Amino acid sequence: ISNESTITLQIDLQQPLEINAASIQPLSENTLQVYKIPASDIKRNNQCYLITVPRSQINISGHTALAISYSGQPTKAKNAPWDGGLIWKQDANAKPWLNVACQGLGASVWYPCKDHQSDEPNLGATTHFIIPEDLNAIGNGQRGLDTTYDKKRYITYNTTAPINNYNIVFYIGDYITSSSTYNGKAGNLKCTYSLLRQNSTKKAYMQEQVYNMLLSFEDWFGPYPFYKDGYQIVEAPHLGMEHQSAIAYGNGYSFGYKGRDLSSSGHGKKWDYIVVHESGHEWWGNHVTTDDIADMWIHEGFTTYSEALFVESSYGKKAGYEYVKGLRKLIRGQDPLIGFYDVNNQPSSSDMYYTGANILHSIRVMLNDDDKFKNMLRDLQTRFGLQSCTSLEVENFITNYTGLNLKSYFSQYLYTNQTPILNYKFINKNQVQVSWSNCNADFEMRAIVPTAKGQNKTIWLKNNKPQIIDIDCRKKYFRKNLNDDFLIQYKEN
Repeated sequence: ISNESTITLQIDLQQPLEINAASIQPLSENTLQVYKIPASDIKRNNQCYLITVPRSQINISGHTALAISYSGQPTKAKNAPWDGGLIWKQDANAKPWLNVACQGLGASVWYPCKDHQSDEPNLGATTHFIIPEDLNAIGNGQRGLDTTYDKKRYITYNTTAPINNYNIVFYIGDYITSSSTYNGKAGNLKCTYSLLRQNSTKKAYMQEQVYNMLLSFEDWFGPYPFYKDGYQIVEAPHLGMEHQSAIAYGNGYSFGYKGRDLSSSGHGKKWDYIVVHESGHEWWGNHVTTDDIADMWIHEGFTTYSEALFVESSYGKKAGYEYVKGLRKLIRGQDPLIGFYDVNNQPSSSDMYYTGANILHSIRVMLNDDDKFKNMLRDLQTRFGLQSCTSLEVENFITNYTGLNLKSYFSQYLYTNQTPILNYKFINKNQVQVSWSNCNADFEMRAIVPTAKGQNKTIWLKNNKPQIIDIDCRKKYFRKNLNDDFLIQYKEN
């Protein structure tokens, strides 16, 4: 907000934290003077502050540094990472163990910032820690300074890539850190494992899980997005979170999701769910980021489908298909996947995970060209990486790339909670009529129906335009072999 003589900055900071003082400094060769902002020009407005500064103190054509001093007791997480905030715990040896998780709630729960998903610092982020000498601190990116003085330990971490506010993180605890090198598509990638002292022997387990994940995802999506900042996974006092270049891990060094196979397919307990899922967000969420949290299906749907692609890489295409289809039992169908824009409305339903993954799977089956589908995923990374995008932009990109008419398809699956029904009616023993219901008036989609033993017919079916299909099979065979790759329901009339 500006007028002729002043500029007002909005700085988000959630109560009960308070700004104590602020100063500003234009970063240029000619101006080194620091301007201390009067307390009267720092005013709270609910969960943010409005800070007014003279226009003359802003380097309009370059960079300006804003320094803020703040204090207070940050909100404690009630159920991290879903109900976020700071996590204060002790490890098995009664050592302090601190962490933060704040997606959805917002990073302003613990530090002042412009708290919006579209706002990423172009030059990365640096964090400095001063902690007791018998503890360790982990942050995003690569470790710089690490020294001890007067019984305190001073540690610095730095990222070079843009980073989401909610991805900036700290871990403080009795960590043992080790590393390995992954020879990947963009060269040698440093992989770091920060585990609590009592679990430091789990490095081999973690290294194997990470290696298999990178091998799969670099094949499907292209190079790991943050080679300069490295890949890092850190044991956390909660289940997990996709903190960029510092993945939070709390799955107990066990296969599955806390020991469960979410898909009930038999393939979900062969690998560590949190390593795979949260690391998938490095591509989908951290590299490709949506402008608005209302479009979170891009982050969660693509990442959940990455689980199926990992299964396919490890155990074959059939297994990958079975995994993603097995997730459908978790779909609730309560709300559309797209939330409300411009009001920090994250969709509350978990459908953005499971419906989102099956939306992508159905597109893959409709396309029927795995090489093109894989190239599309890689090109999505190239087109939208290190910037923010909207769901509509991604929808249009996929539509244009595949050449499929997907406008009504996306409208149906993203903006309604209705799952289309493919109705079929036997006219006689050699013909069946098919049509859509429980969908938008303009809905159209590719469908596959059995026509004879071992044979199928692919049709492009529009709503309100039933088609009659010639078949050479018994009704029992037809019913049993209806294609289950699409996220649709079947009903015999």
